[in-house]
Amino acid sequence: MTVIRIEKEKAMKGMRAIIVLLIAFVLTGLGFADFALRANLGSIAVYPNPFRAILGHSSITFDNLTRSVRIRIFKINGDLVFERDIETTDGKYVWNTLNNDGKSIATGIYVYVVNNNEGTQEVKTGKLVIQK
Repeated sequence: MTVIRIEKEKAMKGMRAIIVLLIAFVLTGLGFADFALRANLGSIAVYPNPFRAILGHSSITFDNLTRSVRIRIFKINGDLVFERDIETTDGKYVWNTLNNDGKSIATGIYVYVVNNNEGTQEVKTGKLVIQK
């Protein structure tokens, strides 16, 4: 009888902890999609890289973003190809590999720069290889 009582008390404590977490989640006004958002750009992922149209790739995903970012893509010579301020609810942005004029970009090596617009000066950079 004592063992059953102890197990029941443990189960109740666990349920209370889950309820408290759920209440905190609801009170913060966060939705499930917001749960995936990052506080910083430390775990940003950009894929597929290399991008290969011949393999059926049609877009590049920027993942693990903060809620508000600016993404810029430059040619290796420094010319700006693409720039966009993005508000995301799921921590992702899918780029269709079109430039600012809506034209497909050429095969080459590009540099991406992602700025965290959440009030910090955080910047992440990397290279993209595009093979058409």
